[in-house]
Amino acid sequence: MPTTELSLIIDPGGIAGVRDGINLQVFPSGEIPLKSTDSQISLQRTANNSLLANTTRPVLNFETQFVLNQVDFNSLKGLYEYNMNASAGLNPFETVIYNLTEPFSEIAIARTRYRVPATGNIEGIVGTYATKFTYWVALQGVFNINWTQKGALFEVDFRFEEGTKLTSSMEA
Repeated sequence: MPTTELSLIIDPGGIAGVRDGINLQVFPSGEIPLKSTDSQISLQRTANNSLLANTTRPVLNFETQFVLNQVDFNSLKGLYEYNMNASAGLNPFETVIYNLTEPFSEIAIARTRYRVPATGNIEGIVGTYATKFTYWVALQGVFNINWTQKGALFEVDFRFEEGTKLTSSMEA
């Protein structure tokens, strides 16, 4: 996927019964739109979902930058403050991000990642025991932001650390 088409959808679902999601679409900028923040991990994955860095650690930690207008910045900052308050009160505060890259596929006996709505499907049986699964990347974790206001716009440094794997309770 060309980097000019790369986008992230931040907090599409919110927390059921607690708050609505902000469903914020952002467009990473810069020469390297997504930069891994874990030296042991490559953001690139092979067809079977193994990381190219030859590790089995199934997480993505990354940083990126994007520009937001006042309304979108207020939504993101509000979510960030909500998460900080929930964390301080020992309440759930993880955020879901999806549409991170083009879809990836794996050939396995069973899924290695759980689904969030519309992120995974079965493409067909491969061999006697294996199935090909295709996913849109969906992550659940925590983020930190720093920002600089430049006129009416905000340059946001966004750092995300994947935490809990998505569970079947998140499925549609």
